[in-house]
Amino acid sequence: GSFLSIGGGYAVLQSSPTNSIIIEKVHAKKKFAKSANSEQKLLSIIRSGDVVRVKLVDASTKGMRYLTLHRGWWLRWSSSRPQKNGSFCIRTNDPNSTPIRLDSPFSLQTRRWSRYNVGAMQSSSVKFGGRMLGLYKAGPSTDPLEPELEDALDIPQHDAFGNKVDRGFMPLL
Repeated sequence: GSFLSIGGGYAVLQSSPTNSIIIEKVHAKKKFAKSANSEQKLLSIIRSGDVVRVKLVDASTKGMRYLTLHRGWWLRWSSSRPQKNGSFCIRTNDPNSTPIRLDSPFSLQTRRWSRYNVGAMQSSSVKFGGRMLGLYKAGPSTDPLEPELEDALDIPQHDAFGNKVDRGFMPLL
């Protein structure tokens, strides 16, 4: 298996767990009364289609970091809670919206651009210590503005010799 971790500040998949990961449901900005504690717990159950935030607890410092988009494609850990680029829609193959179990596979879709999901590079990066996470296009688009969006997001990636290479992302599922 692969485990979500941090490598040079970026989100990477590694072969062994080094940090704790928390997936937290993002609620609308409502204040809950103290007597509504059981209702609050019920609303914390994560289901397919919910908006979530992913947090990393650093094992050595116990510091909290938040998963966020960086430069359009890459996923990076930020010490401050992101305002726009840190929310993801969690999806499973379960159509009836039952609660997501800890061992269930799921995918994350960026809230900023709904046609893009979180994926991992096919090859491992020695520099960052694992397979880097980033965004990939989920399927065919019928949106006429999609090519403009892709041009706006496209950040060329170069190898050590300056040659442009494919990002090579693959789904996490």
